[in-house]
Amino acid sequence: MVNKKFVTVMLAGVILTASPAQVFADRTESSAGAEAGWELSEDVYSVPVEAENPDHIGGSIENRFTDESVAELPEITPALSREPGLSEEEEAYALPNDLETLEIDTANAYARMFGNSSTSVKNSKKYSRIPVTRFAGKDYSLVFDARYYLQHNPDVAVLVHNDYELALRHFVLYGMSQRRQAIANFNVEAYYKNYPELREEFGRDWPSYYRHYQEIGRAKGYVGTGVVKSKTAAKAAAEAAAKKAAEKAAREAAARAAAEAAAAAQAQQFQTQMATAATLTASNVHATAFLQEVARVAEYARVRGMRYGNSVAAIPCEDGRISCDRLIARALYNLGFRDQPLGGIANFSICNYLEAHGFRKGTSFSDIEAGSIVVVINNAGSFHCFVAASYNPATYVFVKYDEGSDARIRSAQPFVEPWAYSRLVAVYNFQ
Repeated sequence: MVNKKFVTVMLAGVILTASPAQVFADRTESSAGAEAGWELSEDVYSVPVEAENPDHIGGSIENRFTDESVAELPEITPALSREPGLSEEEEAYALPNDLETLEIDTANAYARMFGNSSTSVKNSKKYSRIPVTRFAGKDYSLVFDARYYLQHNPDVAVLVHNDYELALRHFVLYGMSQRRQAIANFNVEAYYKNYPELREEFGRDWPSYYRHYQEIGRAKGYVGTGVVKSKTAAKAAAEAAAKKAAEKAAREAAARAAAEAAAAAQAQQFQTQMATAATLTASNVHATAFLQEVARVAEYARVRGMRYGNSVAAIPCEDGRISCDRLIARALYNLGFRDQPLGGIANFSICNYLEAHGFRKGTSFSDIEAGSIVVVINNAGSFHCFVAASYNPATYVFVKYDEGSDARIRSAQPFVEPWAYSRLVAVYNFQ
């Protein structure tokens, strides 16, 4: 009776210690006590394992494989080789034949991780048949299915004894670098061929294509299947893409040409407006002459490459500098207003000068007409002035002469500008 109890306790101890971790240890190190020639007799894809085995059901991939065990394994880097007989253009759509030319001996690495597949294993059939997709904290469910992987990679099935968790470990550490397909709806070769921008970014770093699909590509609608069957078809796809890009470039060029034509038409419209302004009635002859003189001074400044700044010359602008107020000062000077201070009238004194010389003052937008001198406060709180060639009261858009910056001095005038100032101070017109 005592002997039976002792035997029962011993058997229970054997069962409790046959955890997945121990099974893995027995796989990776050959045991002198293992029974030679043992093979799996059950269906390798059958539903698992007894629920009463807590070590198996509760075991996780993180528990079975520690970071230290991963760190000890050598990395496998595919050798980059060019397929013989391909041109550079063909090579862009061809997959490198690097699967057989790994830079290190994968057999040794496999032996370290999984043990020699020809070595018999423990007489236990409790290998993982539970779906598993997480390894080292990452989920590979979009690119990995254990059943599919073992069915379509029989060499791996033999190596890992049809264990799902070991299959995932093999896939992450080796399978991705070897371009193995591990799920029906993602083929890395298709992904490589179908997205040139990814080839440019990743080259032949195969694991990056798997990671891109599961982390970014799937959510953005990238397709993980549909391999181009031949280099001819691949070239046709590339040519179609190039044609599409050319059509897009042609549309953009047409749009630019249309915009340039519209700008030219607008410029012609300005010239027409200027010609209309030149036909003002006799009562506005002074405004007509003033507009013509302003246009002449603006062109004079542009052709001679004047710089933005306040002129201090006795005749305004003869020292190569011009600004918004000096434009008006020089045009008035040319029309006979010679009693200006040195350098010409300035923003802070322009209102007093114009009122003293008989200009009609207005304070409303309705007072603006062709030839008006418009004085404003800009958004920086400073005085500014310009000459209106025409004005649209419905849209508050001006056709104007304004030398308020180097860019404006270098541009052909008049130009269009909507109202963009803080306040209208006054409008001055010839009597």
